Amino acid sequence: MKKLFFTTLLVCFGLLAKAEYNVTSVIYDGNGQQCNYWINNGNEPSETLREMDMPYDGGVSGISKYLEMTRVQNDGWGWHGICFDLSGLYTKFTDGNQLAMWVKKDIAENVQVEFKFTDGTNVNSGFAWVDPSEGWKYIVFNLWELGDEYQEKEIQEMYVKTHTGGSDGQVATVQVTGIVKGFDLNDLPEPTAVDETSAPVVFAENGRIYCDGDFTVINIAGQDVTAQNGNLKGVYVVICGDNAAKVVVD
Repeated sequence: MKKLFFTTLLVCFGLLAKAEYNVTSVIYDGNGQQCNYWINNGNEPSETLREMDMPYDGGVSGISKYLEMTRVQNDGWGWHGICFDLSGLYTKFTDGNQLAMWVKKDIAENVQVEFKFTDGTNVNSGFAWVDPSEGWKYIVFNLWELGDEYQEKEIQEMYVKTHTGGSDGQVATVQVTGIVKGFDLNDLPEPTAVDETSAPVVFAENGRIYCDGDFTVINIAGQDVTAQNGNLKGVYVVICGDNAAKVVVD
């Protein structure tokens, strides 16, 4: 049994006021909360898009489904991926400073996100390398790095794409889930002040999180899963009063 004290977690993981979580908005979390999506492939007939059930072993904790795009590599290299319709949702860069998602690939290549705005302009994020050996990889794109001219613009479409292809006839697969816009729950902002004298104790054992105070459990998709305590597995954020910490449940 491992007991983690919040004073120690301040150094290891960082603490956060509960209000910080209010900026997170779900784009696709595999749990029924999602926007419309479709394949964006440049009219490549070999590509398919499916929603799949997340396996219990080797999957992402707290997420039940993921999107899977496949492409037969016969037409050379190019960007291919999944487009998400954010029109009418009034989603702006100022709603959060980061975009987080889980990605898995069977062929190592870069993943990138393209944003198309309602005014007709667009911008691409930086690259994130995903290798099959990493399994489900948690990626965070920092939106503030894309330039001040895009702040306050309303997003119409968001395109999660991967650079893949070739002419060997091999099937390339990319899987995506847990897409949230807001603060990254695995890289919490530093607090402005922490009262260490009143910091509670939190620990996890056998799928259950314990804390010596009233607390809330948040999964990596930003959802309240406190009611599932006792059947947890993976990485969670525990919020107790104005304190929070990341906890790994084995």
